[in-house]
Amino acid sequence: MLIIGLLIGSVIAGVVLIDEGEVVTLQTRGSDGDRYETQLWVIEVGGELYLRAHYAGAKWLARIRRQPEVELRRGDASDSFLAEPVDDPELLRAVNRAMAVKYGLADCLASSLWDPKKSIPVHLHRNHASAQRP
Repeated sequence: MLIIGLLIGSVIAGVVLIDEGEVVTLQTRGSDGDRYETQLWVIEVGGELYLRAHYAGAKWLARIRRQPEVELRRGDASDSFLAEPVDDPELLRAVNRAMAVKYGLADCLASSLWDPKKSIPVHLHRNHASAQRP
């Protein structure tokens, strides 16, 4: 039990201490109308933006399923998107590869905590109804 605790603790410490690279802030709305912010990694595959939920029960993913209109803050810019969870094994492989390339060791450590094959890619469709805001 002690060895397992030490192993998990060192993986978590490694994830915390390693530079994660680009982290964006996703703003979703709950069923009560409250706004929630979640820090996530973002990647581009085929010219499109994607997020990745590590598991189907992620709260931010549940909020997207109820209300797909989201805001994404990336650096100093904020933009509106329609977020769509995608059930496509080929796309999931492409998203996982892109995450591994962009986030390197941090993604490797995170993947030791969650099975990337069970992750859910979330496609961000630009919401043309709103203009990009600084």
